[in-house]
Amino acid sequence: MSLVSIAPGQNNSGKFIVGVLQESGEIIPFARYDGARWVNTWPAPTEPSKDSGPPVAPVPREWLGETPPTEWRLWLSNGTTHEIRVTRPAYLKNPCGNKWVLNTDFPKALNQRPNTCPVRAIGIVLSTDQEVLPMLPADHSQLAFGGFEKAAGAAEIREMRESNAERARLIARRLPAAGLPWDLAAPSRLPMRVEHAFAAQRESGEVISYVEANRRFDDESDPGCSRYSAFRGWTSRDVSRNDAILSITVHLTDCDFKEAAFTTPIALLELKEGTFAIAQVNGWESQSYAILKIGPAEVTTVLDSPVR
Repeated sequence: MSLVSIAPGQNNSGKFIVGVLQESGEIIPFARYDGARWVNTWPAPTEPSKDSGPPVAPVPREWLGETPPTEWRLWLSNGTTHEIRVTRPAYLKNPCGNKWVLNTDFPKALNQRPNTCPVRAIGIVLSTDQEVLPMLPADHSQLAFGGFEKAAGAAEIREMRESNAERARLIARRLPAAGLPWDLAAPSRLPMRVEHAFAAQRESGEVISYVEANRRFDDESDPGCSRYSAFRGWTSRDVSRNDAILSITVHLTDCDFKEAAFTTPIALLELKEGTFAIAQVNGWESQSYAILKIGPAEVTTVLDSPVR
């Protein structure tokens, strides 16, 4: 597992803006750190008017809380960084929806996929040289997976019991109850399969990781669409290899995975208010960028910004 450490001497007390750079060369700001808290004041889609200003006018100060900077810092998924320049604001209309963006001098991708939604993201951008720590794909066998598997399995049984109890209540009221009850003995004989794992090593040596895993069940009520337990969780491992489970969620779903979101951690930020993760979250019919606070015993969402 190749991990990147946070550079010493980083600026961890300033104010800055975070956005995503799309393959079309536009920035969509989605979060602003004001030195103490996270907010999103970038406007929702709205046709340009005399109130909002024409597409070529300067970005109103309230949209970003400051005079928008011209130079931004791009961080790619491989950890490399580049300086890019904002040329002008614009109101973009495409099949993915209308939105305000910041045009840049970054070369547009040669392999853009027209009429594909959402538009692919190249990397994240910051309005300052605030250091970030990329979260990179990792081998789950080198992470705190043993504890994750045990905690996830216990949470899975609790979810199954609650689902079976709700099903019994519906039947008692003579209401429809979809599917068969969950077999509480099945998890012990079926493997948990890891789908994605990401990790980053902090300057202290602690490794923060995120894991998504599934367990597949053959469903006799619908042989063409198996049921699943979808596991998502954050873990940590300190330099003494002490493991901690920071969060575990379990969703019981079927083959369409409507109940479960898919998260891609992008980077960690070390700020005076704590450690934060930037993540992309994809749902059945939604996409957002989130700021998560990584605490010593929990992970909480402090900002969730739908893609606009």
